Amino acid sequence: MINNVCIIDLETTGLDPTQDQVIELGAILYSVKHQTILEQFSCLLFVQENPQEYTNKIPAKATHERGYSSSRLDRVLMDFADDSDYLIAHNAAFDKQWNLFDELWQPWLCTCEDFIWPKNHQKANLINTCLNHGIGVTKVHRALSDCQLIAELFDRADDLQGLFEKAIARSQEPLLTVLAGVNYDTRHLAQKAKFYWEPNKKVWQKEIKQSDLLVESINWNFKYEVVDG
Repeated sequence: MINNVCIIDLETTGLDPTQDQVIELGAILYSVKHQTILEQFSCLLFVQENPQEYTNKIPAKATHERGYSSSRLDRVLMDFADDSDYLIAHNAAFDKQWNLFDELWQPWLCTCEDFIWPKNHQKANLINTCLNHGIGVTKVHRALSDCQLIAELFDRADDLQGLFEKAIARSQEPLLTVLAGVNYDTRHLAQKAKFYWEPNKKVWQKEIKQSDLLVESINWNFKYEVVDG
């Protein structure tokens, strides 16, 4: 049985962890057992500039007022994580690459890749997932707001433990690399199926979970090949 999880979301000054910074962190300690929020936390981190201010509306100067240092934030994250079985994010592959989480041992689950939401016809971003499930969205691109949207999805689940059990199983599935058998004239079929062009290999390719391949490939109007990564 899953007891608690820590829901995490970040706002950053860019997309590259090697040169950009986290400007805001939101975290919720969520009880899966009782299906409710236990504790919430949000803070800004000190930065000199924020090239993404046009998106997240966080002026860099605001972080000079109450911006946390990374060492101060570590103590809060450790407290939440120590009470959690899993770390949760909607795009976990993006969030977990930032060094804020280097000391945390808990495994990650992605609410986009690992969870199967009953009213999503396909994988969707957090906003569309919430809208599909009747959850109103009034604020985006702030860390705690996005955590609260994930928490509300959990609140509305009919069988939250079952949802988590399936997500854990999916998270352990092998990720397959699939090549689309298309040419220049039929490349639009691969694009429609969300394959991407790999210029070095000159192929249309996609990474996909094994169970998703069985479902999605039924609708592909082209041959495909599964290869090693």
